[in-house]
Amino acid sequence: MTVNERLYACGLIDVFDKAIQSDKVLAKKTLTHLLVDEASIELILNSKQ
Repeated sequence: MTVNERLYACGLIDVFDKAIQSDKVLAKKTLTHLLVDEASIELILNSKQ
């Protein structure tokens, strides 16, 4: 399952979309909660700058 699919399945896609724009800490916590590995989290957060 992709990260987007995980976010959607858990009902967190809207929360994450807002957080990635204004609250990187919340975005990282959300991805960590979904068991996304640290390297992927860093790539995702750095690509959305």
